[in-house]
Amino acid sequence: MYSVLLIASTAVFCCNDGALGIVHWDRQDVRVLQGDDLMLTCTATDMGFLDVVRISRKDASGSEMTLADNRNIKPQFSSSTRLKVHYTLHHNGSATSVLQYTGVRGEDAGIVRCYRLGDESRSESVNLTVLVPVESVRFSTMSMDGIEQAVEEEEREIILVDGVPLGLACTAEVNGSLDSPAVTVSVDTEDVSHLFVSTEQSRIIRSDEGPSYFFSEKKLRYDIHKPDPEWNDAELTCTARQTGFPDVTAKVTLRVQHRPLIVCLKADEYAKVGDSVTLTCQVLSNSGSTIVWTRNSGERLTEDSSTLFTEKVIKAGARQVSLNLFALNESHFTTYTITAINDHGQDEYDIRLHQLTPSGVREDALGGNKGNRQNKQKDAKYFIAQSEAIQNRDPGRSQGSTLSSIAMWIISFACFLSSP
Repeated sequence: MYSVLLIASTAVFCCNDGALGIVHWDRQDVRVLQGDDLMLTCTATDMGFLDVVRISRKDASGSEMTLADNRNIKPQFSSSTRLKVHYTLHHNGSATSVLQYTGVRGEDAGIVRCYRLGDESRSESVNLTVLVPVESVRFSTMSMDGIEQAVEEEEREIILVDGVPLGLACTAEVNGSLDSPAVTVSVDTEDVSHLFVSTEQSRIIRSDEGPSYFFSEKKLRYDIHKPDPEWNDAELTCTARQTGFPDVTAKVTLRVQHRPLIVCLKADEYAKVGDSVTLTCQVLSNSGSTIVWTRNSGERLTEDSSTLFTEKVIKAGARQVSLNLFALNESHFTTYTITAINDHGQDEYDIRLHQLTPSGVREDALGGNKGNRQNKQKDAKYFIAQSEAIQNRDPGRSQGSTLSSIAMWIISFACFLSSP
């Protein structure tokens, strides 16, 4: 057997006597991780001593370059030891060309062809895919006039201000591939990627002396006009994923400066004269806020023997505020308004306190004992529902008994509507 290790041979061979042969690789599709070692073998049959087998690669840019042939191996790599080609001519007339990569790189990917020089129509190709890890992931902010500012790693936080538009972006970069990674964004454990607009960009740097170099990036951007108060103190995570490699993440803490947000347990409360009652709401405000209670559309309340204000911290940026009223009299039954104010705005909420008669019957909050037909018509549905419930609840009753019961309800309902 005759074997030669070709690194930079300059021997020149002529064509063979025209014998036809075949060319084939030991595999068709190859997927490897960047940094792995790789061996590919091309076999050509019916080769003469002077025949030439050439190996070339066409990359994603469409550029094709010769990697090696058994006359010459071009030094296309920064290190001559990263790719070696072994050419062997066997006694049976076949020849093998073995490509040995030490540490495959992203720029090695492409369509690798093996063919007999002068007969390119009988070439055979292998698709070499090199999976490249994510190079970096970073956050940035963008003003509405397009100025982008990277969030430095030591900062680790982004401030969102209610009423101040701000673009929030996460960018993942890959060096050595035109395939951009999969990118997701989450707030704490909630995936919020659907809020972001995704864009991809690829670049090719061509070289006359060596392989082209590829770069790709994916950017997710969200233009925020009204930040969610619930995002305050939340952890924003951007995760970039490439097959075969660990995820790469970037994390920052969100600080949301927003106007207060009031959420009350009830919009209506009911009590009797002489009772005590507590009106309770929650206020979300991470930058502090002033709480004001008013009644009758503007009368500001102050603490006295029948009025007490209380507050309790629920969590950072959230507190429970209560208005406690004692020994209620007729003047207490009205509409109360809670207002929360800070540097970013204010919010308010109305709570109506309705009076109950000593026997527990509701009276109109603002109209004393007069009531109104609208409220009674609402209660009419209650009467009808009760009559149906009686009939459905006890189907064993006689028809006469059932009709009698319904008649009693109708009479009661008529008296109710005619009452002042």
